[in-house]
Amino acid sequence: MNSEKGKSTVIATIIAASSTILAIGALNFIGEASEGFKEFLTFWQGMGPLSGKVILAYALGALVFLVLFRIKPLGRQSLVTWTIVLFASIAVSSLLIFTPFIDLVL
Repeated sequence: MNSEKGKSTVIATIIAASSTILAIGALNFIGEASEGFKEFLTFWQGMGPLSGKVILAYALGALVFLVLFRIKPLGRQSLVTWTIVLFASIAVSSLLIFTPFIDLVL
């Protein structure tokens, strides 16, 4: 039973990390598409819109982790499946922050 709780925590962490990574990519893509949204994301002038992207994405990741950790028991799910989801999230987010790809799509 204790092993299942530990596995549930690991899976919740992987899902939260995937959410954070995808949020950074999505916020970057939307910020490049909309000048007004890019200005909204500028929480601190020294960093520009990156400050808002990172703060909002980490807040989302923390919220996802807390919800999954507290509410949803995930210990019976496959770690392999969620690891694949994590790597897919990294790949998609890498495209969403890669400027030539954004220029191609927009």
